[in-house]
Amino acid sequence: MADQERRDEPGWVAVVAAVAHGNIHALEHIFPVVLPLMLVEFDGSVALFGAIGTAAYLTMGLGGLPAGYLADRLGSRRSLLVGTGLCVAGCLLVAVAPDAGLVAAALALLGVGLGLYHPAGLSLLSRTYRSFHGWSLGIHGAGGAVAIVLAPALFGTVAGLAGWRVAYLVAAGIGVVLFVALAFVPASSAPPGSAGTFESSVPSPSPRWSLIAVLLLETACAGLVYRGVVTFLPMYYASEVACELPMWLSALLSKMGPGQGSAAMDAAVGGALASVTYASAILGQTMGGWAASSRRYALWLVLIGVAFTASLVGMGLGSGLPVLFAGILFAAFYFAAQPITNMMVARTTSGARHGIVYGVYFTAGFGVGSLAPVIAGRIAGDGSLSNVFLSMAVMGGVAVALRAALLKMVWREATMKPSGTNDREATAPAEVD
Repeated sequence: MADQERRDEPGWVAVVAAVAHGNIHALEHIFPVVLPLMLVEFDGSVALFGAIGTAAYLTMGLGGLPAGYLADRLGSRRSLLVGTGLCVAGCLLVAVAPDAGLVAAALALLGVGLGLYHPAGLSLLSRTYRSFHGWSLGIHGAGGAVAIVLAPALFGTVAGLAGWRVAYLVAAGIGVVLFVALAFVPASSAPPGSAGTFESSVPSPSPRWSLIAVLLLETACAGLVYRGVVTFLPMYYASEVACELPMWLSALLSKMGPGQGSAAMDAAVGGALASVTYASAILGQTMGGWAASSRRYALWLVLIGVAFTASLVGMGLGSGLPVLFAGILFAAFYFAAQPITNMMVARTTSGARHGIVYGVYFTAGFGVGSLAPVIAGRIAGDGSLSNVFLSMAVMGGVAVALRAALLKMVWREATMKPSGTNDREATAPAEVD
């Protein structure tokens, strides 16, 4: 029975989902890369276009709630097709927008498409895989991490050679190809109430709302940590690490900047070192997929939290190259937690409601996390940026405490569970598609 179950789980679906995940995070990074070119063309201010970008990210973060509902009502595949279509439309509209106001409207539409992805994509994996669910989440996360590393360089090169509008046209073309691939993703089961394979053979668990509530609080804290760190990471590297780089490397990186001034060099060095840091997230996501498949996934979640919090302390108290090494460790450990928490959402939610819970889950992370730049900026003030990372370490400590509470709840439920019950049997509920 188990062998047949594995044969019925098509591995290519996880690959398509990973590419779709990467596409979402690639689209996130186009606007910051092409922003200088937009400022010149529209003769706008940084404050104006900063507000435009914030509006786009807010629609992405707030889109998690309707996205969860759509994933449950339409099915994961159809919801992904809707989201991808909106992303393509948003990119095309940005590319032809004649003024800043229409750019803002188009980016807001793009943000809605971006916000539809995560609840539907993770729901698709949880409904497609049982035997390899942790593995699929690891591959899915690695796809997003690869895009975070490569997208700024790819779209920055396109924009530099052909203009920012062409960068969005290229993104729209990639979206069309992805839309076609998603159209071939098979439905994972029959509609609720019918004799579908998953629903007829395995009952879905009742939602464990107390555990879900703690998980959402932890996600909000982790979201604050992430946004606070990534917002100030390039600037911090430029001030603390650049001075210790070899002269030949500093000279090479300075040629990547848009000018010869110190600010351009700081941007080039800080951005390049940030890309190096984000590359470690690929390894972290892969390790996290393995940990998510372990019976001790909740314990791993706590240990990973302790590790990334310690890394933040190292970043705040260190100077020079040790700050870079601590940053690399932070990215690896932070991203390693994502497959585990994604798995926990699937394991603690019934088939009829887990799309909605995924939506609330990502709204907590992206929505609450969007407050971090404002909070961290006030903490830093005119002083050292090291205060930002120390304050994020405090928030990381709160996240660790919440993870410890999750561990206690998971262990308590495990001791109360009848023998022979398998948690993974609850991760593949029925779907309308």
